[in-house]
Amino acid sequence: MFYHDKEKETEMKKFLIILLITVALVAHVKADALKPELIEQIESAISAGDFRFDDPNGRVYINSYAYWYSVDFEQKENLCHMWAKYMEHRRGEPQNWIVVYDKHTGKKLGKWGAGGLKVY
Repeated sequence: MFYHDKEKETEMKKFLIILLITVALVAHVKADALKPELIEQIESAISAGDFRFDDPNGRVYINSYAYWYSVDFEQKENLCHMWAKYMEHRRGEPQNWIVVYDKHTGKKLGKWGAGGLKVY
C-alpha cells in the first residue's frame, strides 16, 4: 500500500496492528508464553504509541478507545492476560496481574489478576 499522506499511513498501520492483535485474542492467548509473532505485534503497537508499560508497578497505559471501549468483557480479559504475559516476557519473571490505565487521561480502567477482571 502506498499513501501520500503520512497521517493516513500511520492510521492504517494502527488499524492493522489492532486487527492482528484481535485475531490473536480470538485464538485465546492463554498459552504459557507469547508466540514471537504476537510479541512483534505488541512491540509494533508500542512503537505506534498504543501501549506503554510500567513494568515495576505492573501497569500498562493504553489507547483506551482502540483497546478498551471498543471490545467486550471477554476481549478485555484476554487483552489483560496478553499484556501480563508480555510484561512477564520483558521482566523475565512471572506476572499474574496487571492494572490498566488510559494513556491520555491516566484514568484507571481495570485490574486483572487471580480474581478475574474488575472494570472501573
